[in-house]
Amino acid sequence: MLKAVEDGKDDKALAAMALAIKKKDVELNSLMKVYKNKEKGGLGYGEPPKPRSGIEHKLSDLQRNARGPSKEALRKEKAHLIRLGRLNVAMAEIARPHFQKTLFGPQAEKDWNDVLDEQKKAARDLIRAVEKEDGKAVAHAAKALLNSCTECHTVGRK
Repeated sequence: MLKAVEDGKDDKALAAMALAIKKKDVELNSLMKVYKNKEKGGLGYGEPPKPRSGIEHKLSDLQRNARGPSKEALRKEKAHLIRLGRLNVAMAEIARPHFQKTLFGPQAEKDWNDVLDEQKKAARDLIRAVEKEDGKAVAHAAKALLNSCTECHTVGRK
């Protein structure tokens, strides 16, 4: 899925791939482990990823202050940060078909899709900000990504 995002596949193609993943009956919680630190089964961050590095941890670091990372840091980590953004686009689509309509109902499904749309927008905003070397925009996008994660965990529980 990440490769498809990197190759510029459109949302319709990504949705079809996400549905195929869903049909393999892999639980969403298992898929979401990619965000954890490498030592806990996540993808980690960087190349090679260090054991205590993780996607969620990196997003948290990126939004820690309003100025965000320096231009120098963004240049140094550009490829890894863009990959992090693309991973979040992929994960938003992967999560979409996992919504359990029978448990939560139509309003929660709308909320679920809205949150995933927010995640994709924030991920794409992050990519653009990294490409522009705009630390403040990177921090803002990382915060929006983390907020979409939190919101996703609350859908259907409000």
